[in-house]
Amino acid sequence: MSNQNQTLFDKLNIQDAFRSVENDNFLRKSRFIKYLILASTLIATTFFFSYHIGSDLFNGAGQNLSEGQLWNSKALSAEKPFPLLKSRKKYNLEIEQVKSQVLPNFKVISGTDERVIQEILMILDTSYVFKNYNYDIKIKKNYSDNQASLKRRLKEVFNDYYGKGIIDKNKSDFNNNSLYVVNDRNEQTILNFDNVYQIEEVEQKIKNLLKTNVNEQIYSDLSSQIIKFIQPNLIFSPNLTNERIKLAVSNVPKNEEIISKGQILVRKNDRLSEKQVRVLKSYFSSIDASEEKGNSLILLLGSLGHALLILLLLVFYLKNIRNRIFSDNFQLIILCLIFVTTALLSWLSLEINTSFSIEYLIFIPAFSMMAAIIFDSRTAFYFTVTLALLVAGVRGNDYSTALLHLFAGAVASYTVRDIQNRTQMFKSIFFIFLGYAFPLIVFYFERSSNLTELLNNSIIISANSILSPLITFGLIFILERFSNFSTDLQLKEYDNPDHPLLKKMSDIAPGTYQHSLNVAMLAERSAIAIGANPVYCKVSSLFHDIGKMKKPEYFVENQIDIGNKHDQMPPKKSAKIIIDHVNYGVELAKQYKLPNRMIDVILMHHGTSLVQYFYNKALEQAEDKSKVLEDDYRYPGPKPKSREAALIMLCDTAEAISHVRNYTSDELDAILQKVIIDRISDGQFDESGISVKELQIVRFTIVKNLIGMGHKRIQYKEAPKSIKTDYEV
Repeated sequence: MSNQNQTLFDKLNIQDAFRSVENDNFLRKSRFIKYLILASTLIATTFFFSYHIGSDLFNGAGQNLSEGQLWNSKALSAEKPFPLLKSRKKYNLEIEQVKSQVLPNFKVISGTDERVIQEILMILDTSYVFKNYNYDIKIKKNYSDNQASLKRRLKEVFNDYYGKGIIDKNKSDFNNNSLYVVNDRNEQTILNFDNVYQIEEVEQKIKNLLKTNVNEQIYSDLSSQIIKFIQPNLIFSPNLTNERIKLAVSNVPKNEEIISKGQILVRKNDRLSEKQVRVLKSYFSSIDASEEKGNSLILLLGSLGHALLILLLLVFYLKNIRNRIFSDNFQLIILCLIFVTTALLSWLSLEINTSFSIEYLIFIPAFSMMAAIIFDSRTAFYFTVTLALLVAGVRGNDYSTALLHLFAGAVASYTVRDIQNRTQMFKSIFFIFLGYAFPLIVFYFERSSNLTELLNNSIIISANSILSPLITFGLIFILERFSNFSTDLQLKEYDNPDHPLLKKMSDIAPGTYQHSLNVAMLAERSAIAIGANPVYCKVSSLFHDIGKMKKPEYFVENQIDIGNKHDQMPPKKSAKIIIDHVNYGVELAKQYKLPNRMIDVILMHHGTSLVQYFYNKALEQAEDKSKVLEDDYRYPGPKPKSREAALIMLCDTAEAISHVRNYTSDELDAILQKVIIDRISDGQFDESGISVKELQIVRFTIVKNLIGMGHKRIQYKEAPKSIKTDYEV
């Protein structure tokens, strides 16, 4: 419609419909954003290739070797002397032994003995005890005689206790027999735990002393007052103790011996022993350490190139085989985020110092299933191969771990290839476990590993098998909830005749409802024929004409036993009513929170095509044909921007044409051929990416199915009344 004849409401309605598509199109198609995504991915991945937090010498640098592995390379001899590292187990054992031998450190709190003794003597000097009991003169005299003696005795006892030391910890907290005592002048003394007191011991000894020297009537009150003032003078110092532990650990040598220059380290076809693995890792670590000192820039460039090679494998596939994914920045960033996350997990499996094989907790199956559900199984498999290579690269040519993840990831991706609902993902747990278990057992036999290691690794792959579907489910939920991206799983939820919109359409516009069902069937089969997304096509087709519910009687498929209301209306007004079903459809779709992918089809299923019938009618009725503006009779668009939207446009038109009269297959084929040519000439398919060959396949599929849907049944003759039939036609 022309701008001059639009109301403000019309302009706002169309602008709102366009806004999400135009903004989304800019962000998703921008080349700058695409290059920024790829560059950021490369930089982040290079970091995980090149940077290590304090190199773990026990893992070796850039090499992943294991006991029982076959050495297929040529014999290797040492080019220079190098230290042989101890095994991680032996080194950690020595560390623990050294830690256990470090004595606990206690600080002396000067003046504690004098302060405590003074306070206790003051208690004995008070008359408090006499105010609470009725003593006769004799008892008071006896107490006064013994008071001086008790004070001397307590002073002697406390001087002895504090002279030996009272600690603030229980002796049972320590495994050592001795302790370090550090005074204010930083002088250190070693004491035996048997010669010092813990505060509970002192309290008990004081109670016993008072019990034998004080009348029972005042014992309880006096002992509680004295014990309240007893304090330790040796305070445990965690900081000093930890410093001693660190110093002791730093003095534990990592080396076992020095390997001399020229010594043969391994021969071709040797099956590596535990010591050979340590020798090789030590050798490679010494070489890399010397190279890093002078060639850090070269190593960084090498890491950058390594990461780039793996990333380019993915880019080449997407660019040439799945350009629809590569051209969509949102889909590309999903793959790149998974790519970087895999590199991060691979990097952490090296950096975390543990005896467990945590490299088996890299969740490749979860990422493979996610790619299969969001994209397709072929892309998922290729992506899995890329991720496996990435794991091997980050972990330093770790072929066996990469192959293990590749096999499990491939199995996982194919278990969700034809997924129908979310609960089906949990059936993948069993198959993922098998995908891990088979190569794990193969490597077990090849390397003659011990059974304990196999069982431990089995526990880890079991955890991966259970967690992977949960991670996939969670990531897809987040993706659907917090973005405008819809997976096929979400779309399948709308393939339901009981959906409120479809039920409403079947009541208000039954002809449109039947038309939508037919278009959905044609679109689904056409999508299968050209390798497009059948789920997307079917579900979107079911809802593409919901806007006709606003004025259903103005659409021919709903005009049952009523006249055509357009006969008495101006062509321009009729065209506006027809065109408005797109805008109202978008309004309804947003009200019912349909996914944006489905809203796009509602907007695009007519593109910017011409409402030909009313345009021609307007030309016939107009005295001045120049006043009939073509823009008044065109849909607002946009044009189809995907193959799916293009074929839905064609299926929609074909299904409507098929009801004009009973066409033969040749007639219908000729009409569709003309429709395709007209749409191409009008530029409707220019932005969809659909090829002419695919359009011809769609045409053939539509004709075949429409003829099948419209075939006539044989009219059977009525059976004579005397003959009873067992069935009805």
